[in-house]
Amino acid sequence: AAEARLRTEQCGEQPTCATCGAVEGCQWCGEGKCVSSGMSLTGLFDTCTAVSCPPGLPYAVPHKPVPEEWFLTEAEIVEARGGPEKAPRRNAAVFTRGNRATLLQAGGDVFREFAKDLYQTEAGDFALLSSFSLEMGLPLLPEQPGRTIRQDFSDAMERDVRVRVLFRRSAGTPGKNSLQKQYDAQDSFTSMVPAPGAKANGARSRYILDTRMDFPMGAIHQKFSIIRHHGSLHAMVGGIDLDWDRWDTAAH
Repeated sequence: AAEARLRTEQCGEQPTCATCGAVEGCQWCGEGKCVSSGMSLTGLFDTCTAVSCPPGLPYAVPHKPVPEEWFLTEAEIVEARGGPEKAPRRNAAVFTRGNRATLLQAGGDVFREFAKDLYQTEAGDFALLSSFSLEMGLPLLPEQPGRTIRQDFSDAMERDVRVRVLFRRSAGTPGKNSLQKQYDAQDSFTSMVPAPGAKANGARSRYILDTRMDFPMGAIHQKFSIIRHHGSLHAMVGGIDLDWDRWDTAAH
């Protein structure tokens, strides 16, 4: 029923015959409206006196996504990194092809995927996290309540894994999001970073407070992680922070 409702609403939003014909499951009626060719909200099949566009109005062909239109160019990336003086050249491609994508439906899925990748890191690997909020005392897996993110990061660095966190510094609110709490979290992380020597890669770990948005009500909602293990990169993008109120399941 929910799927039928969504399809009916989606078709109803198409204002022209061309856009209607470009959406799978929609048909253009001679009455000048776009309706679903499946079940309607009333539970009955939609009927049309005519289901084709008038002459001269061909169906629109959906525009195929082009990577070059979505990703930053080489010049834009260099400029964002401070210009050619700070980032004179990059050895990585702007984007890659042939990647496998998986939909993670709920917060619990994200937590488990992050834990699975982090736990597989070895010496020389890295874990990068950009976060809007982060609770270091939170367990990634509910069945392991004594194993917190703080401990997971510490263990990774001891395995000579480079862990870097870019945390959005906010103006601060009373409680755990106060400015002092943010600085305390940074200090706590820094205290776990091993000294240079046997753990040369782990010693490069950093917890950086992102101060690019100082406006009190401003926010940088970039939430992603990139973890390398066994020679492969595993990235997650979306809107889930590793925080207490983000762990959820699809059944909720």
